[in-house]
Amino acid sequence: MLTSTSPNWALVVRIVFGFLAFIGILLNGLVFWLLIHVKVGSNLTTILLRHQCLFDGLSCLIALISKITGPILLTWSRPFNVLLCHVWSRDSLFWLGAVLSMHNMVYISLDRLTATFFPTFYRFYRKSLLIGYYIYLTSAVCIIYVPVLFNRRFENETCLWYQAFDSDLMHPFYRIHGYIWILFKYALPAMFIMLAHILILCMVFRRRPQRCMEVQFKKLVWTTVMLSSSSTILHLPDAGSYASHQIGTSQYDAGGISHQLRLLCITVCYCINPSILLGMTTVLQDSAKERLLRCRKCRKYGASTDQAIGDIENPGSLVQQPVTHTR
Repeated sequence: MLTSTSPNWALVVRIVFGFLAFIGILLNGLVFWLLIHVKVGSNLTTILLRHQCLFDGLSCLIALISKITGPILLTWSRPFNVLLCHVWSRDSLFWLGAVLSMHNMVYISLDRLTATFFPTFYRFYRKSLLIGYYIYLTSAVCIIYVPVLFNRRFENETCLWYQAFDSDLMHPFYRIHGYIWILFKYALPAMFIMLAHILILCMVFRRRPQRCMEVQFKKLVWTTVMLSSSSTILHLPDAGSYASHQIGTSQYDAGGISHQLRLLCITVCYCINPSILLGMTTVLQDSAKERLLRCRKCRKYGASTDQAIGDIENPGSLVQQPVTHTR
């Protein structure tokens, strides 16, 4: 059984977690860079996919740094230690990227749902949808993530996973936020994502792909289905563990090995998402191949230029040596 007293297992999990986080940074960075140069679907869809890579990559970056530095950071300054306890300890900042990633996926589902059932509205009100997107993400961060920062307390030079304010007035707030976290971090987003894609797939199967644009639309729908499935399935272990903690059937072991394994599942999701985008989007594959060929040509050109410069600097190497005949 994996316990927090198993240093060998803790080290193995930490190394694997850090390695996967590094892979996630590279994959999300690559796909984000490709999405800057090409368009997938509409401008709004492309922006949402860029942000998905950005948020997933942010979570991977935070995870990698936390595995290098450790779950708790202490400095010479007590005020700074208190700040780090709330913002950094026990993967606190990791959840910022996780909340943004999940709710960005919700808006991707809404984007595809609107484009499928209300194409005229979608065509003329993309800017309004984009403004609504930023308002939605800001609200999600304020309501879901910010209260998480107050689930830590710095006490006796140690950061504890405990309520920051030990007051009778605050206990209902913490209790309510626990259910808000379960509902709005996972349950309702997962339900909306699944329902939206079921409706989209029902509509798509009714249509016959008569034009190239409709074929591309179907490919994009299947891509978002795969992305949504990945996010829904791999976020489930931690959501289920926290839900059982809220109803009192088990304890949520923040910072423990089982907790790290659940976060590892989420990090695997952040590695799979850019792989799905790259593997199922032809325009991204073509862009990647084109840029790879350019890099090879640049290297060949650079090598030939260096050789020419070397020949100019050593003119003696260009003079043909006289041939002597011996008997």
